[in-house]
Amino acid sequence: MAYRLKSKESVPEGIKRIVKEEFDAGLQQLNGKSRPNRDQAVHEARKSVKKIRAVLRLMRPELNGAYDAQIDKLRTVGRKLSEFRDAGAIVDTFDALRKSKRLVNRS
Repeated sequence: MAYRLKSKESVPEGIKRIVKEEFDAGLQQLNGKSRPNRDQAVHEARKSVKKIRAVLRLMRPELNGAYDAQIDKLRTVGRKLSEFRDAGAIVDTFDALRKSKRLVNRS
């Protein structure tokens, strides 16, 4: 989705709206309302966090000291989501190895 300011919307208002929409989209993913697959939901939520960080990076000069605090919080959220992503990948890998081992043992 491209970010667009609405007509008659100031830049600060537009940025706040965009960040809120992206934040809400990430929360929706994690609440399970958008995707039935947990791994996909985590992936989409991580993308939302990255998009918010990118928007804030563009606004860094205007945010002054608030930038560092917000980026740190988003980085923490991103790391937590990465832990879920990594755990899912480990389980998938384990299942695949176990399945291939069963196939080898049957021969």
